[in-house]
Amino acid sequence: MEDRIREIYSRYNDELKPLVAEQELRMSAFEEPLLLNLSKMFDFLSQALSSDKEEQRREILQKMDNILTLAQTVCTQIFVQGASFSEPS
Repeated sequence: MEDRIREIYSRYNDELKPLVAEQELRMSAFEEPLLLNLSKMFDFLSQALSSDKEEQRREILQKMDNILTLAQTVCTQIFVQGASFSEPS
């Protein structure tokens, strides 16, 4: 499990964190959908660490990985749209 957590954290640190920083810099804001995804990702980490069943931990870590991918997609959408999700079109 520790290797999987390191792998996911590495993706977060190397791929998502720079996107988040760029998004904050460009828009001077932190988008709510992104914040919710990050919160959920770390909730899954907490659940995985507290579980005593290996299969359940694997499933939870997969969900965490999926949320990380979703957060990356949200960042990309923000860049493509060039505007905040919270601003009216």
